[in-house]
Amino acid sequence: FEVLHPFTTVRGVGVEPAAMAHRPKLPASLGGAPRVDRYEGKTCAVEGCERKCRALNRHCQMHARIIERVRDPLGRMPRKSEIKPYKELAAHALKEYGLAEHPAIKAAEAWLIDMIRNPDRVSKPFSGHFRRLYNEGVTGREILLTMLGIYGLREVGYAKAFGGGGVDDAVFFAALGNHVLRLRKLNWQKHAVTGRTLDARIPGHIREGFGRVLAERVGAVALLFWQRAEKERRDREGMADSIRDALQRNPL
Repeated sequence: FEVLHPFTTVRGVGVEPAAMAHRPKLPASLGGAPRVDRYEGKTCAVEGCERKCRALNRHCQMHARIIERVRDPLGRMPRKSEIKPYKELAAHALKEYGLAEHPAIKAAEAWLIDMIRNPDRVSKPFSGHFRRLYNEGVTGREILLTMLGIYGLREVGYAKAFGGGGVDDAVFFAALGNHVLRLRKLNWQKHAVTGRTLDARIPGHIREGFGRVLAERVGAVALLFWQRAEKERRDREGMADSIRDALQRNPL
């Protein structure tokens, strides 16, 4: 390959930066980027919202921020307290129903721990998050239980917990990625304007992208797990009801 001059650029080969800075600008008649006030003054795209749009966004400032965090203007991020009961149910099923020894569960746990054990195989910012989780002792079982808790909230609990008005499960994937990446606390960062120390945030597209990867690799196991766990629960409840009825008819 030919070694180019340090100042070589696509638009000006061998031209010094100072010389390029004084090049004449193209006339406006030749067109160019769209106006920055494209949506300014228009109403937010969310039905029922009367707020004005931001310049380059079809949504108002409030709904634009929600999209940035959860990927849908009508979505919401489930709290840990909402997911905790389903994580506990999953842990109970793994132990009491013998599902922890199932080959699919063991394979899922092995893949999850291998994922965070080798952060150099993925690009930033995922590699940094994986390294942080592994160094702080996160296990494959812990990641799997978190995933099962979120799947349980949707499949066994109430799907509307994630909100959202779209046909895609972007909010669900964002929640999946967010809660796994937050199994350990993030680093603190200082606000550029106020100087306050704040908990670092994970951008919504990072949450969603990671959640989609998890769902693609382990999602089928999570869905089948809850089908099996619910069947075992119903069968055992049926047996308990039969014993109770028999005792009522013929007390010991």
